Amino acid sequence: MATAAIAQNDLDNGSLSAEQVAEITFNAVEQGRFYIFPTDEVHGLLKHRFERMLENAQPDLPYADYPLLHNRRQRLVEALGD
Repeated sequence: MATAAIAQNDLDNGSLSAEQVAEITFNAVEQGRFYIFPTDEVHGLLKHRFERMLENAQPDLPYADYPLLHNRRQRLVEALGD
């Protein structure tokens, strides 16, 4: 599956390591946080998504506004084209 290959590629090529994810997770649990995000970049995306929901608007993903999302989408599109 393309998404699994991309996720593995992210891990292999400088994305967060398993150790970093574990540290983020354990720190969040110790702080009593329920939602755990590996990067603050997702906050804007979540805010946009929930605003659309509250407006009863169709979902959209503003790929250009979020480099993490844009780059991942580009890799997925490329992987599906192969």
